[in-house]
Amino acid sequence: MRPLLIVSGQALARADGLNLVRRLRDESWVDEMAERLPRSQRFCLDALLREAAADAPLLGRFVAGIRRIAREERRMLSRKRQHLRLFAVLAKQANDRSVLHLTTNVDGLTTAVATAMHGVPWPGTGETLALADLENRISQKIKQNRGLIHIPLHGEAGLLLGDLPEAELRYQFLDQGFDSPLGHMTPTLFLGAAGGLESIESRLPTTALALRLALQMLRGAHPWDEGMDSPPGTSVAADFLLLGHGVGTRADPPSSPVRRLIQQTVALPPGNAGRRIAVLHVSSSQLARTWLREQGFEISLYAADLAVQAEEVLATLSLTKTQSIRSVLDPVEPVCF
Repeated sequence: MRPLLIVSGQALARADGLNLVRRLRDESWVDEMAERLPRSQRFCLDALLREAAADAPLLGRFVAGIRRIAREERRMLSRKRQHLRLFAVLAKQANDRSVLHLTTNVDGLTTAVATAMHGVPWPGTGETLALADLENRISQKIKQNRGLIHIPLHGEAGLLLGDLPEAELRYQFLDQGFDSPLGHMTPTLFLGAAGGLESIESRLPTTALALRLALQMLRGAHPWDEGMDSPPGTSVAADFLLLGHGVGTRADPPSSPVRRLIQQTVALPPGNAGRRIAVLHVSSSQLARTWLREQGFEISLYAADLAVQAEEVLATLSLTKTQSIRSVLDPVEPVCF
């Protein structure tokens, strides 16, 4: 069975009642900062982080706000029905193949579910893990040709990174700012989107690892029996499922890791390439849908239940191309205003 790559975005958090940008903009100073941005970027978290990064104290204040909201939401983890159902579906898929879940969300909810309930190789709350050990755990899991792996792409509210080159990762929410005995560690949100998405992998080794694994999977590289840098074309390429991500919109910069990942793998040999399916909300822009279709994605729209739609789409991956999937893919599109 083909490996599976899944990339989730803010739609997953919103499906469970968390609109992080709106919560942040409840603060008047954040709202004023957002209004200075181009209209298309005023509700884009990455754009807000970049804007705040121009002033170090402002960035610290902004990131502290993200961490406060993330802590509050983690206390309600048992109510996050969409997260819980989605990861139950992914865990079931991982019984038969390697599943790599990447997220651009920085709230840490996907990480909390993945670590606490499904034992993915990633530091749990209060745990410190050397980056080399993390890579070894992931490599061992991939060599089994099945199992669930999870990596955040843009950094996360509770994720700290130690000094390079012998980097350590620690997952911890600090209540009193960032002054702590862990002073040698830096919040990954400082290193992630706040520094721009164009070269984020040069600052965040977890992002570099995620993109390296994803590229290998989509190119059909050998499943890392002989290391993570095996040549492409030696195994079956992964299926690619995009969940509620705003890639292809005006707010999505051309330099974003997800956009680059898609464009770097769009011209794969058709005989080996996996299926590409984007699960988008019915209100998603026509611009995003058109861009994704140009990159070889089939479009599946959902109205209310993202996790259920994802489950139904994943069920179609076992169908042959001659079998009908019209009940799931490309339903009649409503007029979007």
